[in-house]
Amino acid sequence: MTIYLVIFFCSLVFACIANKYRSRRILFYIFSVLTLFPTSFLAGIRNPGVGTDTTTYLTPWWSTFCNIKSFDQLLTMYNGHLFDDLELGYVILNYLTSRVSTSEFAIYFVTNALFSISVLWAIIKSKSPLPFAWCLFLFNYYNFSFNIIRQSISMGFCLLALIYLYNRKLLYVLIFTIMSASFHQVGYITIAILLYISFIVWLSKKYGIKKSASILFPFIIFILLFFNSIISFLMNNDILSMRYLRYFNMEDDGTILTSYVLYYIFIGYIYFYSYKLCINQRKEIFIFSSIHLLGFLLCLSSYISYTMYRLSSYPLLISLVIFLPVVIQHSKKYNMLKYKRLKYSTISLSFLFWLYIIVIRGEHATVPFKSKLLDLFLN
Repeated sequence: MTIYLVIFFCSLVFACIANKYRSRRILFYIFSVLTLFPTSFLAGIRNPGVGTDTTTYLTPWWSTFCNIKSFDQLLTMYNGHLFDDLELGYVILNYLTSRVSTSEFAIYFVTNALFSISVLWAIIKSKSPLPFAWCLFLFNYYNFSFNIIRQSISMGFCLLALIYLYNRKLLYVLIFTIMSASFHQVGYITIAILLYISFIVWLSKKYGIKKSASILFPFIIFILLFFNSIISFLMNNDILSMRYLRYFNMEDDGTILTSYVLYYIFIGYIYFYSYKLCINQRKEIFIFSSIHLLGFLLCLSSYISYTMYRLSSYPLLISLVIFLPVVIQHSKKYNMLKYKRLKYSTISLSFLFWLYIIVIRGEHATVPFKSKLLDLFLN
C-alpha cells in the first residue's frame, strides 16, 4: 500500500507543476511526461501475478512474441488463429515491444504507459483540471489497469474518441474508435457510447432538459432489459467472441457490487448538486450526468451479467476522470466554499474507495506489491 501512495504523491506533484505551467507549452509537456513516469515505472517493475491478467495475457505469450522473426510471420500466425482470441492491436503492440526489449518488464511498462498516456491526453484536451482529474484516475483506475490490461488500453482510446467527438474532429473519432476495438472486443461499445452521446445532445436541443430526462431513463432501461439478447446476437454473428459467455450469470456475494453502487450514487449526487448550483452550465452538466447514469445502471445490472460490469467501466472512466472535475470546476464560479467541499469530499471518498476495494478487498490482486527488481535495488 505504502509504495502506491508514494508513487501517487510523486506523480501528483508533477501534475501540479505541469498545471502551473499550462500556458508555457514546453515546460507543460515536460512535467506532463514526468507525471506519467512514476506510475508507469512502478507498473513496469512489478512481478507476474501483480494484476491477475499478467499471468493470462502477458507472461504466457511474451516468449512467443520474442521468438517471432518478422511482421509477416506475425500476421500469418494471427490469421491462423495461433494467438487464440487476442486482438490484432494488442498482438502488434507486443510484437513491437519485443523488438526493443525481450524483458517481460518492458511489456508491463508499455501497456500501462499507453493507457496512462491516453487518459492524460484526454484530460489535457478536455481542459479538465489536471491535478484533480489525475488524482481521481489514480484512485479509481490505476490498479485496475494492472489487471484488466487489454480493456484498459481500449478504454483509453474510447476516452480519446469521445473527447475528439466533443471537439468535432470526426477523423480522430474514427481512428480512436478503431484502435479501441483493436485492443479489446468490448471496445465496440465505443460506437454505442458515441451514438448515445449524440442522441442525448439531439434530445436536449429538441425537447429541453426535463423532457429529455423523461425519455432517456426508459430508453436505457429498455437496452438493459434486452442486453442478453443483444450480446447473443453479436456472438451468433461472430461480431463478439464466444469466450464472453463465461461472463454471464457469474455468482458473486454482492459485497463489492454494493460498494461500487454506493460510490457511484454519491458521484451522481455531485452531478445533481452541481446541476442545481451551476445555472449557466445546466445543459452541459445534463449531458455529462447522462454518461454517468449509463455507467451506473450498467454497474447495477452486474447482477444480470458480469459483462455489465466490464461495460460500465467505459462510461464511468469518462464520467469520473473527465466530466466530474469539469463539473466541479464550474461550481467555483458560483460558490467558492461549496466548490472546495465538493472537490475535497470527492478526493476523500475516492481514496476511501481505493483503500477498501484495492487494499482491504484485494481487487485486481495488486496488493501487496511485489517486485524482484525493487528487492534487488533495496538489498
